[in-house]
Amino acid sequence: GPKDRSPPPDGSPGSLTPSVAPAGSDPDAGEPDRQSPLPASEQSADGAAPPRVPHVRAVGARVRRLLLSRVGPRRGLARWSSAGLRFQVQRRRGGHGHWRTLRRATAARRLGFRVGRAGVYSVRVRTLPRGAVPGPWRRGRIRF
Repeated sequence: GPKDRSPPPDGSPGSLTPSVAPAGSDPDAGEPDRQSPLPASEQSADGAAPPRVPHVRAVGARVRRLLLSRVGPRRGLARWSSAGLRFQVQRRRGGHGHWRTLRRATAARRLGFRVGRAGVYSVRVRTLPRGAVPGPWRRGRIRF
């Protein structure tokens, strides 16, 4: 025979029949209105537009100190201090030419490097935070 689909006699929510609004009532009476949301200026307490907040990207910490020293005829040592966790290190010969990357991303705070010939070399270091703009370069010069 057909199964009984009426609610259980104890009143528990076990009904398999969909709930039907009583005749003559609005089925959407309990739903929020279907109008578009108010503009932000009309939602605020005193009718003023919300303040503009400029988008600011996080920038890496500064390299506080950079020390360069000679440790051999054509070997140098760069040491630095910073609150950053990862660093990029580059060097170049003289005050011109292209920068040569010694380390793309390192956690060390010191780096030994070799130079090809005598002259003045520049070394620069900056922080490389994840998800932020790299910090400003800190630069130093050393003569070999």
